[in-house]
Amino acid sequence: MAVMLMSGGTPTPSNDPAVLKTIVVSLVAETAKLSTTLRAHDPSAHTLQMRIAKLQ
Repeated sequence: MAVMLMSGGTPTPSNDPAVLKTIVVSLVAETAKLSTTLRAHDPSAHTLQMRIAKLQ
């Protein structure tokens, strides 16, 4: 991924459409992976929340 650094060290994406498309595709894939992980852990989290509620 090509990024440029501003004077303050903040990364900024290139203005090249191909680079921006690559960044977007990468972010979409990462979001899908994180969503899948979240859905996989959701039932466990719900079960733990129910147990905590009963213990309180």
